Amino acid sequence: RGHLENPSLGPMYYVSGILAFLFGDAFTGVKVAASLCAACVIPAFYFFCRRFFNRRFSLFGALLSALSPSLFKMSVNYLNNVFGLVCFLMFAAFLFRYRNRRRVVDIIGMAVFAVGAIIGHLSAAFYTLALGVAVLFDGLWRKKNGLRWVVVAVGGLGVLCAGTLVVTQWERFLNVFSPVPAFALLSQVFRNQVPTAVVIEMTLLMALSYAAAIIWFVKERRFSVVPLLVLVFYFPFWNLQAVDMGYRLLLSGTPAGIFALLYLLRRTGMNKVLRHRWAPLGFSLLLPLLFFSGSVYNPAQDPPYAYYRTVVNRIRLPEDSLLIAHQGLNHVYTYYQDFKDCLNYLPEFHVPKEKLWRLAYGAPWSQLKKQFPQAVAAGCIEKIDADYLLIREDYWRRFLDNEDPQMRSSLENWFNPSRMRPDFLRRTK
Repeated sequence: RGHLENPSLGPMYYVSGILAFLFGDAFTGVKVAASLCAACVIPAFYFFCRRFFNRRFSLFGALLSALSPSLFKMSVNYLNNVFGLVCFLMFAAFLFRYRNRRRVVDIIGMAVFAVGAIIGHLSAAFYTLALGVAVLFDGLWRKKNGLRWVVVAVGGLGVLCAGTLVVTQWERFLNVFSPVPAFALLSQVFRNQVPTAVVIEMTLLMALSYAAAIIWFVKERRFSVVPLLVLVFYFPFWNLQAVDMGYRLLLSGTPAGIFALLYLLRRTGMNKVLRHRWAPLGFSLLLPLLFFSGSVYNPAQDPPYAYYRTVVNRIRLPEDSLLIAHQGLNHVYTYYQDFKDCLNYLPEFHVPKEKLWRLAYGAPWSQLKKQFPQAVAAGCIEKIDADYLLIREDYWRRFLDNEDPQMRSSLENWFNPSRMRPDFLRRTK
């Protein structure tokens, strides 16, 4: 229809749309967009590393970013996050170059890529704000004492903003924190659901990042906020008993982890190894590993989208109806049913009862047929296949109200959404 279902400034939606138009296929458009965006991470990370390391060592860091299974996995699933990371890395590169050179072009670069990071993704926006405040904090702290009240004010404002975000978006942060530090490798959920290479890389880079921050303070013997940003990139108290927010943000912290690894290698003198004549041979031996990065994505582990398509093709509802269906299947329905509305939540707005439907999973067809024979005859309850049935929502509610608590609890699960759409996801209808 020429617009997003849910309004967003995220540029990659529009890039994907343009590419879909050029290639004549939405799926190809998104794949090409993801490939281009993922490829941009490599030069962006190189440009950032050049602010701190020589050319060869920066090239080595860029190669590590290209080999990263976490960044590859991220490019498959979280396109907006990757775009935000590209913009954040470029913002950071211009920021540190400006700190050394003070040129107008660096100010322009900072402004452009800060805007890109902010509209790209919330995590990249937070990284950009955190790094900008940290560098400003350090710069002011080194000056005369009269400016230190500004530092305190900036720090207080940052804490206030973070607190406001948590308070106003509390539903988003439910069950995402852990009372004790958590590591990906120690999470059974991660070991079962996340590729082994990604779990190992997450854990190693997190440990190396904290080691790098500690070594920096030991060696420099002065206070700085910048090394403390490890708490932003690798926050230790995410709940890793679910592949949720903590998982996404650990993926997003990967460039920071690779940078920490480079810092530790330089501190130990390993960067000098790259000056030897056989260094290009080492690069050549690493390059073939690029072809193994894709092994972290197994399409067989995706939801059964082909099956979902056969299910939704059997549904016939009016144009102005609203269907409730579980996540994944809801998008398949919208795409293949001429963009009809479908939610994986209960709607928080009024919908006439004759227009609100549900695709129920695992519901007892024989029992519903016996309990509501007239509704079945009128087409208000229809069997789709052995797993799914289409039922008008008011009949579904009546059915659940008449069931014993144990039966009701077994049906109100992820496959049969029973939760009202939270505030942070709501859109005006």
